[in-house]
Amino acid sequence: MIHTDQQKNDINSAPFLSLCLHESIDIAKSARLAVFARYCVGNVIKEELIAITSLVTTTKGTNFCTAAINSLAEKNIDLKKIVSETTDGAPKMVC
Repeated sequence: MIHTDQQKNDINSAPFLSLCLHESIDIAKSARLAVFARYCVGNVIKEELIAITSLVTTTKGTNFCTAAINSLAEKNIDLKKIVSETTDGAPKMVC
């Protein structure tokens, strides 16, 4: 997850972001969503884990979308910078 102010500054100064979402089930059979951001700092492509969050209702695309948006908002990351999203075969995100 974002651990330093420098990582947060790098993400917020990037001109664009690509989101990577990964859903998994933990040992207690609870759905979890990992939200990663890929972005450029100069000529270097970086990837940071933004959050791991529980999906408390269902694992539909709308739930993924809501969880991802909430995770980015908590970190004050501008949603307008998102240019793409990838998933691990999860349902299509629709908000």
